[in-house]
Amino acid sequence: MTTEPANPIQASSDPHWHFPPTGGGIEVIQESATTNFRESPLDKFVREILQNSTDAHDHNTGPVEVTFREAVYPSELFGAEGLIKHTEAAWIASSRENQPKLAHQYKKAAETLGQSTIRCLDIADRNTTGLSGSKWDALLTKAGAIRKDQTTAGGRFGIGKNAVFNVSTAKTAFYYTCFQDGTGRKRHRVEKWMGKSVLTAHTIGEETLQHIGFYRHSGGQPVEGSAIPEPFRMKTAPGQPNTPPNGTTITVLGFEPQSAEWPQEIAKSAAVNFFCAIHRDQLIVTVVDLDGNETRVDRNTLKNIFAKHDTQANREDPFSRAHSYYKAIRGQGDIAEVRLPAPIDGTVDARIILHDGPSRSAYVNWNGMFITDSREVPKNPFRIRTPQYCPDYTIIITPTNEQTRLC
Repeated sequence: MTTEPANPIQASSDPHWHFPPTGGGIEVIQESATTNFRESPLDKFVREILQNSTDAHDHNTGPVEVTFREAVYPSELFGAEGLIKHTEAAWIASSRENQPKLAHQYKKAAETLGQSTIRCLDIADRNTTGLSGSKWDALLTKAGAIRKDQTTAGGRFGIGKNAVFNVSTAKTAFYYTCFQDGTGRKRHRVEKWMGKSVLTAHTIGEETLQHIGFYRHSGGQPVEGSAIPEPFRMKTAPGQPNTPPNGTTITVLGFEPQSAEWPQEIAKSAAVNFFCAIHRDQLIVTVVDLDGNETRVDRNTLKNIFAKHDTQANREDPFSRAHSYYKAIRGQGDIAEVRLPAPIDGTVDARIILHDGPSRSAYVNWNGMFITDSREVPKNPFRIRTPQYCPDYTIIITPTNEQTRLC
């Protein structure tokens, strides 16, 4: 049985895994939010990661830089020995509930954590605000919560933060953030590091424990400052040795992608969902595999990525459609431009290419993220109502200011 001491002041300062008891409350067999990302988990994971990073852009710096880097770490860095008993208990619990798919996942999680080293994926962003204030708790410890400073932030319901667990065989991720806090002489650097594991309600000894657990100090405090293992601390910016950048890193434990072409899949997902932000120099994405091979997606490489991977065999393919929208953003082709009122408030710019494209209207938000090109009017107010009378076309809609609202 794992419990935290009643008095955190007298507790051991060593961080450890803790799953709170259910206390006779609801026993969650499966975290419903994680099921939203089962189809194409890597693509949805990349979209959620890049959305959170672009929403947190520090506009006093350069473009948001997000790096996906494959790595291998000793399992002891994550307190794996203390987590294995929980994954094994989750395996037993899901087997008893006649949930064979879940049982297989937790068996795999136990096997991953039982290894001396764990294959991981680090996702680090720079030129962002970091998880200051209540944003840390909203991301890690508050179910359904979301705390973003911008009115244009793409996320609404706080479930996207669970996408990381669908690409983790250990159902576990560690979170690191650093930022500057305070003003004047009291301004100081803050660093936090904490683990989170999403399993199922399980029993150890005589006590039933909740499905979510955390790696942290007794009393709920994250590991801070120099106590954080060195591999996970943000390195100083080039040319600025005394000013480490703000930012956040997520380490996904047990990264086993379904395809050996996963770096290209991440690059393609970035291109499809953030072609506008990348073209505007608002976002740079880099993917580095275990052998050090690097794939970079930026304004200079985006055109080649679309040209390389777009077979144009099916114009309904999401990648091919995104390529058409990217051409419109670049001004490639015979383009008409108009300014229109938004359905709720503000105005939008529309770029229209006739006689070419998927015959869809696509909307991109202020941060440069592709939102929708649905043919359903409630989902896409800019959809053409009588497409049967229109030639092939491409329409890309972008807000003219941060206050524009569509719905």
